Amino acid sequence: MRLLSGAESRTRTGDLLIIGDYLQRLKTKKTVITRKVLTPTTRNKLLGYAKIALNFCANRGLIEKNPLKCFTKVPETPRDRILSPDEVQWILDVMIKRKSYLLWAFRFSLKNPIRRGDLETLTRANFDAFKPWIHFYPSKTKARKQRETCLLFLESDLLQYFKSLPADCDLLFPRVDAKGGVHTLGDFKNHWHAILREAKVSDMHWHDLKHCAIITWMIDSGYTERDLKNLGIQYSVEMIDRYYHRDASKVLAK
Repeated sequence: MRLLSGAESRTRTGDLLIIGDYLQRLKTKKTVITRKVLTPTTRNKLLGYAKIALNFCANRGLIEKNPLKCFTKVPETPRDRILSPDEVQWILDVMIKRKSYLLWAFRFSLKNPIRRGDLETLTRANFDAFKPWIHFYPSKTKARKQRETCLLFLESDLLQYFKSLPADCDLLFPRVDAKGGVHTLGDFKNHWHAILREAKVSDMHWHDLKHCAIITWMIDSGYTERDLKNLGIQYSVEMIDRYYHRDASKVLAK
């Protein structure tokens, strides 16, 4: 990689003045698919990537300094979206009607906090039928440490489903094509959105199952933060406070 001369470096630094315009344009930029303005989370992610790239250039003398070195993140508003019991049933009804390959993955994810990427890679080796529980090492953790997580909210029909999988199918939640081929769940965004439309459920992301519905279910069921940590579920007090769905009617119901 060739280092820039002093004149070239000054010119390149002058060009970086457009970054200010870039920051302004991010505030009004819309996504290609939904045509909605970028969320604060997406803007922070893009700025983070830009900062890393500019640090790389600054450390190698390609630019004088990183103009994003001291940028502050845009305040993020956490989503507060959980499925009501009726919405869960509507989604299940549509999945059963469509014979959706997401049915068992959805039922499992209603009570077990797991990222989509980890969900689709679960295999028989992750399933302990004697405990019973699902154990795995999350692919993404804040501390970036390998730490086993155990998910044990397996209802009897889920256990029967796991035991009924074909012997030659190693995946716990496979997608079987018309010819009988077995694949991972892959990118099921379109299929998921079609199910939500038919079920007349709006503003619901698959990831909400982890951050909202599952945490709310576990805490409401009497599990403590210590219980979550004993299972290897990495939720701090701040994370629980951020995503827990508060509802005074739960107290009144008692």
